[in-house]
Amino acid sequence: NAKLELQQGEYRLEARGPGLAAYRVTLPIRGAYAQIREFIGAVLEEMPVASVDALRFERKKALEAQLDAQVRLTIHFRPQDETEAQ
Repeated sequence: NAKLELQQGEYRLEARGPGLAAYRVTLPIRGAYAQIREFIGAVLEEMPVASVDALRFERKKALEAQLDAQVRLTIHFRPQDETEAQ
């Protein structure tokens, strides 16, 4: 448990070709660098079908311990029903 502040995320289903689909997930996160790193590591370990597509860090002040980050993940899967991927 990384104890991060997760803001409201964006989720989008995308078709990736016959029999393949993906959820594109964008999460704004606030926390210390180590917490964010731990969270991303845990996601990748628990969900081998996930990939990190983008990662952005921003610090409001130079000495501030908390970072604002945005993580964009893709979760790849094969839909059970072809209509799920459309």
